[in-house]
Amino acid sequence: MQSEPSVLVLEDLDHALPLVSDAQEQVQEEGNNSANKTQLLRDLLRSVRQQAARVLLVATARNRQALNRELLTAPGTHTFDKVLEIQPPSMVRGHGLVVVVVVVVVVVEWAVSWCC
Repeated sequence: MQSEPSVLVLEDLDHALPLVSDAQEQVQEEGNNSANKTQLLRDLLRSVRQQAARVLLVATARNRQALNRELLTAPGTHTFDKVLEIQPPSMVRGHGLVVVVVVVVVVVEWAVSWCC
């Protein structure tokens, strides 16, 4: 059975697996610490990749430094093949994007109400 291409999006990964200091890690209760969660995620992703080779993994975070180091630097593992840092748009450009989205939404709503 051949699987369809899929995209797996993990939003705000820095909130789910935050960067913690060694002191914070030791204080957290067993089974709920960041290292265990990170290893669980890596194991799940490895399993997904083995079962379905046509999966694109996309994750978002505030910045690279906010992520648990094990996701980016664990020896012998490649959780992410490439890390892209995308800067937010300037105020002028951001305003232009909002205007375009609002116009598209208005046009789509008008088209749906006109034809249906």
